[in-house]
Amino acid sequence: MQDFQPDLVEKYQILLQKDPKSQVFAPLTEAYRKMGLIEEAFRIAVRGVQFNPHFSGGRIALAKVFLDRENLASAIEELEKAVEISPDNILAHATLGDCYLKSRQPKEALRAFKMVLFLSPNHEKAIKAVQKLESLTADEYEDELFEMKKLGATEIKFNLKNHGQDDEAITRLRPVNTWSVASHLERMLSLIDAFIVRNDMEKAIETIQTAEEQLGSHPELVKRMRLVRERTLEESEPTPENSQNIRRSETLNSKIDLLQSLLERLKTKSY
Repeated sequence: MQDFQPDLVEKYQILLQKDPKSQVFAPLTEAYRKMGLIEEAFRIAVRGVQFNPHFSGGRIALAKVFLDRENLASAIEELEKAVEISPDNILAHATLGDCYLKSRQPKEALRAFKMVLFLSPNHEKAIKAVQKLESLTADEYEDELFEMKKLGATEIKFNLKNHGQDDEAITRLRPVNTWSVASHLERMLSLIDAFIVRNDMEKAIETIQTAEEQLGSHPELVKRMRLVRERTLEESEPTPENSQNIRRSETLNSKIDLLQSLLERLKTKSY
């Protein structure tokens, strides 16, 4: 059992009493877990998530309590919501990977740990998990959430040339094998899709551009960029009502300009 600070726990309790909607429920839940007060931790976590449904840290805390209560399915559900809310949360992806392993879902676990590596390339546990799982799931691409094929050496070279790289640059940039390039593309696509689901189009575009810089133009990246731009355009297009208001505003401004011009002429004549 990890150490905890009683003074800090008391501080969390006071803060939560003053504001039941405070996000301090998450560290307080974790403290109660470490103290062995699982049911109290569960009660606080459930109520806290109800007040803060879009707080990924709270859902992770609740997921850990579910694990303490041996409710693996509910823990996975909370962690899946956590990574949807916060696609760059390393702890959420890593914990979700562990849960997928416990529920005997190796392909899902592999995807989760690859996301951890994308966000933190030196994460030792994720590195070991991916190495082991890749050797056990040779057919992983058959059931992938985001369908795509492995990139062959010829296609990689073609993509890099399309992106303006000469042969010398390609040699310098490609100390990696085909499998690692395909895996990296897969992680990038997963993160892009997560941002799209989250409706964070700015980060989605930024990630697509980063992927194109690293891997060149790939059909899956082009498809997602088209989707993002279409959604962005739909949101920016004025509604008929807004268009009418804009036209009214323009007409009013024109009338004001005309009146000001007439006034200026009258002043000139008066002098």
